[in-house]
Order: sequence, then structure tokens, then C-alpha cells
Amino acid sequence: MLFTIPDWSHLERDDSFAITMPVKTNEQGQRMFCLPGTLDNWPWPRAMNRHYKEIQARSDAWMHSFKAFNNKQSQRAFDMVDTRRVASLFYPFATKEHFRTGCDLMNLFFVIDPYTDVEPAHVVREMADIIIDALNNPDKPRPEGEILLGELTRQFWDRGRKTATPSAAMHMVKHN
Repeated sequence: MLFTIPDWSHLERDDSFAITMPVKTNEQGQRMFCLPGTLDNWPWPRAMNRHYKEIQARSDAWMHSFKAFNNKQSQRAFDMVDTRRVASLFYPFATKEHFRTGCDLMNLFFVIDPYTDVEPAHVVREMADIIIDALNNPDKPRPEGEILLGELTRQFWDRGRKTATPSAAMHMVKHN
């Protein structure tokens, strides 16, 4: 089993901080939980990175060069997520170079996910080892026939490490 749910029944329950979620029942009799509008009273204005359009095009071109998805439907679904917009919201004040790293990182995460979701644990471990090796050795050519995650990660970090602070670079490779 990959995940286990901890047994917290022995802990005392403190309901003073509990959030009550309304429960509705739809026409088919299914129970639906309604999440609270957490952004209704958000105190900060929404900000997007000013380099979004320019860097989106560059990051998209780089990502599409890998042909990471084997059919048009999968590629279209990936493109609809618009990971670059997510990065723009995550890094609204980043420089052009740092924003590019953020965009490429979001793309990398969203490519790794579908590759690992469909594989057994031992194959995912092999993929993780390839990704870690690529992060630790961005100057090393990737082996012929290796899954594209290795080269994708290598190129991401080869570009990203050039503008990363020493501390950010250390954290990127130290904790993998």
C-alpha cells in the first residue's frame, strides 16, 4: 500500500477551529460537500508576472519540443492547464529569467505526474532516480533511450541553475 491514513482517534478533538462545510444532496442522491469561498475576503490583489506572454511562448516551445504526450488529446489537455499562468500567479514579481525557471518547473511537474500515475512503484522509483541524477548532473548527457524525463529535467536545471541563488540551487539538489 502506498499511502496509509493515520489513526488519530486517540487524540483529543478540539472543535473550536473546525470549519463546517454545508452538505447538499444532488438529484441522484449523491452527497456533495460545498467548500467555503476561501478567496471571498482575500486581502491582496491578484498579480500576474509582466513577462507572462513572452515567457509563455518560450516555455511552450521548449515543452512542445519534447513531444511528451503520445496523442493530440493528451497534449491538448496539458496545454489547457496553462501551467505558465499558474507560475505567473506564483511568481508575480520575478525577473524574466526567474519567471522562465518557474514556468519550466511547473511544466516539469505537470509532465512528471501523468508519467508516474500509470506505473507501478518500482518503475516510478526508476523514474525518480533518473530525475534526481539529471538534477545532480545537468552537464552529463543523458543515456540513449532513457525516458524523456531525464533530458527534460536536465535542461530545466541547466537553465535554472544559471540564475538561481546559491541557497536556492543548494536546496534544489540537496533535498532530492
